Amino acid sequence: MSRDIGTETVEDDITVVRVAGWLTVGSLVEELDNKIKDLLDAHKTRIVLETSGVKYIDSTGLGCLVRSLTKTLMAGGNLVIAKPSQKSREIFSTTRLHAIFPSFDSIEDAVAYLRKNPRWVEAEASERNSGDKP
Repeated sequence: MSRDIGTETVEDDITVVRVAGWLTVGSLVEELDNKIKDLLDAHKTRIVLETSGVKYIDSTGLGCLVRSLTKTLMAGGNLVIAKPSQKSREIFSTTRLHAIFPSFDSIEDAVAYLRKNPRWVEAEASERNSGDKP
């Protein structure tokens, strides 16, 4: 199974993290946890997770995403999802996590959002994704 995590700095503290493969128990979850920790340690607190290549997410992968968001918020930043795969959309809708993770169809839209919202805004995340359907 293909696994991959790559990063691209868009602005000083906006980083795109591209995730591909199965976000399940195993090395990809550990690698993503470490990548988010490294970014936050380097004061890169605005993060876009580009998930178009994610094929499946299990409970371990969901836990990793929630941990990543929590750590980012505790660091005074924001984390959003860009280009979610259809499977990601379904899982986020089923688990209602779409209410806390702002999601965008493009990286450009996600970056524009982070420029305006360097910190997480609960009402906007919930409102923005309220129309999402699997």
